Amino acid sequence: MQKTIAVIFRHLLSFKASRVQRLPGSPRQVLAGDLARLAATPMDSWRFQVPPGTGLNKALVDLFALYAAIRYCYTGEKTRLHLNRNSQTQFPWLEILPLEKQADSIAVNPDGSLACFLPSLPPGRCSSYQQKKFHLTPELTSWLVEKIWSFAGLRPGQHAIIERLCQGKNTLAILPTGAGKSMCFQFPALLLPGITLVVSPLKSLMRDQFVNLVKTGIRGADYIDSSKTAEEKAAVLNKLKSGEIKLLYLSPERLQIESFQQQLTETMATYPVSLFAIDEAHCISEWGHDFRPSYLRLRHFVSQLKSPPICALTATASRYVRQDILTLLGLNTQDLITPGTLDRKEISLQVRLLDQGEDIHQELINMVSTEIPQVLGRSLADIHRYGAGVIFTPYAAPQGRYTQPMGSEEISRVLRDNGLECQHYHSQLPDPRRIAIQDQFKENAFPLLVATKGYGMGIDKENIDYIVHLSSPASLEAYYQEAGRAGRDGEHAHSVIIARPRLDKCLQAARSGLPDCCRGWQCEYTGGEKCSYGIQAGLLALEYPSEQETLRHFTSFLNKLAASAQGGRRFRYICPSRQSALQQKYLYYLEQLGAVREYTILEYRKIDSTQFDLLLEVELAAADSLENKYWLANKVAERIEIYKAQKLNMLDTVQRYIKTDTCRRRFLMQYFGDITRYERCNFCDCDGISLEAAPEAVRAASISGCLQLLEDALAQQDLSLALALTNRAGSMEIEDDITVRSMRELEDRPYNPAALFLAGIYSCRSPDTQAYGLRNLQGAVDVALADFPQLLPEIFAQLPGPELAYTLAGKYLNRLGLAALSQLAMTLDPPEQFPDVHLALLLPSLQQINHVLMEVPAHDR
Repeated sequence: MQKTIAVIFRHLLSFKASRVQRLPGSPRQVLAGDLARLAATPMDSWRFQVPPGTGLNKALVDLFALYAAIRYCYTGEKTRLHLNRNSQTQFPWLEILPLEKQADSIAVNPDGSLACFLPSLPPGRCSSYQQKKFHLTPELTSWLVEKIWSFAGLRPGQHAIIERLCQGKNTLAILPTGAGKSMCFQFPALLLPGITLVVSPLKSLMRDQFVNLVKTGIRGADYIDSSKTAEEKAAVLNKLKSGEIKLLYLSPERLQIESFQQQLTETMATYPVSLFAIDEAHCISEWGHDFRPSYLRLRHFVSQLKSPPICALTATASRYVRQDILTLLGLNTQDLITPGTLDRKEISLQVRLLDQGEDIHQELINMVSTEIPQVLGRSLADIHRYGAGVIFTPYAAPQGRYTQPMGSEEISRVLRDNGLECQHYHSQLPDPRRIAIQDQFKENAFPLLVATKGYGMGIDKENIDYIVHLSSPASLEAYYQEAGRAGRDGEHAHSVIIARPRLDKCLQAARSGLPDCCRGWQCEYTGGEKCSYGIQAGLLALEYPSEQETLRHFTSFLNKLAASAQGGRRFRYICPSRQSALQQKYLYYLEQLGAVREYTILEYRKIDSTQFDLLLEVELAAADSLENKYWLANKVAERIEIYKAQKLNMLDTVQRYIKTDTCRRRFLMQYFGDITRYERCNFCDCDGISLEAAPEAVRAASISGCLQLLEDALAQQDLSLALALTNRAGSMEIEDDITVRSMRELEDRPYNPAALFLAGIYSCRSPDTQAYGLRNLQGAVDVALADFPQLLPEIFAQLPGPELAYTLAGKYLNRLGLAALSQLAMTLDPPEQFPDVHLALLLPSLQQINHVLMEVPAHDR
């Protein structure tokens, strides 16, 4: 068998699989016999002999994909060959060697066969062998990624992160949205021997990544969140203890529960934690100081795990946020990896500022129905047929007079009333419904989602074409994260903010601090809806009261702690559900100030379906740690005021952004300290959005997408895809590419309706080829009349002129339906030049009029 493989290799190293059928006659006959024998041989008996002097190039090691292509050439089987992940067969894996050996990544045995180190990837269980530090070349990493995830290869920045983590180094990585952040910790999780814990901020994100791993075929992954029953959580923890889980997703709050910490300690006796990952790490800084104080305790938790390497990943973070994350996790600046650029060149940017009195609902409808399709150069029907959109709202489902119009449920209702198919999504929905909506949107069951900021962070949905922010967000970090949900397929996408700016007199009256409207629900000056700044300031005021209120609340909290302690150092007390985030934040500050040594959540006590009181255990640094209440209260209030000032500055920066009249992309890149510099990007509303003048990568991606759509339309003989292509191609100057490729298709399949239409519609634009074009268009119309009459109106709408439409339609007038006739008549102007079409359209009305006249007595006619 080794001799057979060696003979095959001598041919394959010179020819790609796609060219096998075009090999010269004599070698091909030899190859055919070899391949016939190979195809008949069970895969688990393969032993691959490496021919001398090959250099172990990619054509050699990537034998699985090669074999699949060859088998199809000779057997006609289209099934794609992939790794049998349930088999213990010793596949010819490339060896991953420990760093200390200083050897090459790929090892060859003395007999010339490839060495095998990982016989079963991805693994189903943890391993108890000693953790090693692995060296992975980019080529080897890319090869494994292709085999396990079926990706084309690594994206920029991924290998450097994976390499650091496999060497046991801490890493804070900044990668653009859609650049494959989750791969950076999922890949090392498969190689490292123990457990990888992943801290994730949202239930929707946990579940989305888990489902994607299952679809990939990766076992040993699971998640725990509040939507699971007690029995389901217990089952996950039992699998964790038995080594069946290598990758576990959970929230930062769960890490603080004492019972979970105890179970994890028991597990680590056999299966250590090899990696601690934090997805969407900007939440540490942005949410930790507000309503998710558990994020502030991650460093403390990692120290209890014998300090495994930390992997923190996020898409956007200003220099301040980056430094805050490094500080809170105890990392160094050397642990920071930043990309070449955060610039998402494929996303065009726009802001629409509303005057007082303008209806924000009407503006939203106009934006989605008219402006966004114009910017993208496609009809809304085409966008929603193949893509999707997300509208972010500041509220979920408020009932107030001034807040309800900005809630996701009300916005969703308004859009549906105006004929737009959509659903709403927010955290207050019951878990089953929320999960169902998330799954349906990802599977393209509906095209438009109205959601609060809780949706979308890290969600893997590639075909989102536009994002609308209804009201400006709380920070530019939040905005760029949410805008980055769009354009993950690399094609032109659009992001727009619809905002009501802050009044100048409001700005002048409140030069510092929160505006007067922050405690109410309407504008202090107009008596109507609050501006976008006022909406965010109101949400901020809920988290950050005045300094006097903070001093009063914190002093009361200290008194409660002292009463619970009763002069001792360790005590327990119950924290009410509505104050849990605030009191945990206070405890964290006391820990930082040295008054509290440790605090732990012992259990959550359920009040109702959404609220839990907390049983906390607190250990003071000393019995008298709380006596200096005045000093402690002032220190805590001072720190909280600093955080409040930072949040207000973020709101001011957003206001500056939405009001700027210079290049918006330049503004964003300057804000993030990005290396990319613009004077004009020609891809925002300030510069004028022009696909031709946009960054070359955007245009190239759009052209690539169109050419892929062309191949899909021809392969599937799909006339609707061909129509969508003509809408999308627009002014990309690829008409010749489409025409020539369609003409070539007609040589193989003369009745392919997609090829007939495309070759016809573009040929008709030149007088020299018009006759050829008409002939092909007639063929397309014949197919549409028989099988797809609903497409006829759109076909006639594509025709370049009335005379051509009239010529084409002449033979079909008696067979066209009312909708097709109406569309045709719209293109034939003036009507008197094309009387038969307009008469055919009016015939039903004329017959009705004639019938009425026949019933009128003769003397009245």
